[in-house]
Formats: sequence, structure tokens, C-alpha cells
Amino acid sequence: MPHVDSYVKHLIRHDASAIILVSGQPVSFRFPQGIRHTKEPVDHASVMRLVQELAPVAKLDELKRRRQTAFHTEAAGIGIDVSLEASTSGQLRVTIARAADASQEPAPLSERQIHHARAAQATPGNRRVAREPMDQAALAPGEPKINRHLMQMVRLDASDLHLSTGVLPMVRIHGNMQVLEGGDPLTDALLRDMLEEIMSARSAKQLEENLDADFAHSIEGIARFRVNAFVDRKGVGAVFRQIPMEIVSPETLGVPKKVLELCWLSKGLVLVTGPTGSGKSTTLASLVDLINKNRSDHIVTIEDPIEFV
Repeated sequence: MPHVDSYVKHLIRHDASAIILVSGQPVSFRFPQGIRHTKEPVDHASVMRLVQELAPVAKLDELKRRRQTAFHTEAAGIGIDVSLEASTSGQLRVTIARAADASQEPAPLSERQIHHARAAQATPGNRRVAREPMDQAALAPGEPKINRHLMQMVRLDASDLHLSTGVLPMVRIHGNMQVLEGGDPLTDALLRDMLEEIMSARSAKQLEENLDADFAHSIEGIARFRVNAFVDRKGVGAVFRQIPMEIVSPETLGVPKKVLELCWLSKGLVLVTGPTGSGKSTTLASLVDLINKNRSDHIVTIEDPIEFV
């Protein structure tokens, strides 16, 4: 039986809307209530076999060139929509959704939403809305108001949350920016209030003096986030990036053997560079974890903000 049929049968059996497979991470099922994870991770080789089994040659080529692609096919007797992503570190992500749910996919923005989104680098007609109801009862008494947006972001399996003054909240899903449905454009006062609830006095002072501050925030049992708060001509804003809960192994990341050999050196300087979101922190965490498992040295890290814990 093809691998994809097995996964689709699990999708049907659990009555989930989508199943998500990421190299080295537990398989995830998407439900209206949120994301649920299995206990066992799926290895990179299995995800690669699934990709090669699912994708037509033209789509494999597109994945190689653009690092993402999507298509419709059939498996286990039903229609499915498949999206594939490949990170710069070599990690693969496969999302298989029931084609019947296509009508529930994000719809194009209204003119009002496009105006508030300030879509300077995209064609308005291509913008989409992330449909995830805002649960007003989701927060416990005294819990930071920003957590409502962050839990909404986690349920949508988004990598980033973007908040700016005068703009509707937006998330990045599979590399595409989408407006969060059900909210209003954020005011400077509201955004400042939400950020002050989670910022330390040091970070608040840094934002006031430098108009920019980096720090970390976490929701116990749900996720941890790296935060960049800033001030632009319209007011305060912030970008939240979800930090992976699990440290990915070097094998899953595809780290070359020559790089792994650096973990055995006793002295020297190693620079890990790249643009935002390229996997620098993920790579470093993986290498430090490898050192911890194989050496008895004392490791000191200087981080601001602290990401992997």
C-alpha cells in the first residue's frame, strides 16, 4: 500500500482536516480545535519517500527551485490537497488536507482589509485571510492579552505573528502573509498595553530609547516565541516568531560531516550566519545538543533573547 494511503486513512479515521509531517518531528493532525501531535517523530527519509511518491516530476522541480509547491491529487479514495515545503536547512514539510475542505480555505481580502494590511509588496487580489475564530474565553484571569493572538497563531500552525499600529493582525503561514480574520486594526495604545504586559523593565527601556527591542515570551505548555518590538512612523509594532519546542538532530537538518567535526574542536571561532529565518538558531541548538550528548565539557551560552531552553 502506498505510504500516502496510510496517512490519509489516519486522516479519515481521526476525522481531522489535515495531517502535517515535518522531518524529525512528531506527526501532527489539524482539527477545528487546534493542532494535536503524535508521540513518535517521523524521520527525514520517510518524509522524503512520501514527497517522491506524491509529487509529479514538475512539482518536484518546482519544490527544488522555489522551496515550496502545492497540488491536488487522490489517495485512499478521496481527493486531497498537498503542500510541500523545503527549508534552507533541508528539512521537509508535507501538509495533506482533505480537498472537501477547500471551501474553508482563506478567502481573498476585502477592500477594507487590503487597505489596513498595507500590502505594499503583494497584489491585493493574492492576499488571503486566515480563518480562525477568536476565542474570547480562551484566556485565564490575569493572562497577557497578547496570548490570545499567539494561541490563534499556534492553532493556525503559523510561523510568525505580525502586529502593527493601524493594521489588522497578520500571520505567516507556509511563507505567505495572511490577515487574521475577526479582529480590528490595532491602535498604538492597545499594542503598547499588550507589549508592556510581557516585557521586562529592561526591554521596555530599550524600546523607548532605541525604538527597537528583542526579547522572548512563552506560554507554558503551548509554545515559546522570539519577539522583536519596534516603533515606526505610525506607532509601536511587534513580530513574534515561534521557536520549535524540540531540538532537531543534525542528521535531520542535513548538517555536513565537515561541520559536525567542528563539535570536537577544543578551541577556535565558528561563525553561523544567514538571513532571518534561515535556521541559524536551529542549527546552533542542534550542534550544542550533539556536544552535550558526546562530551563532558561545560558549555556557556550568551543569548539575548534566550530561545531554546
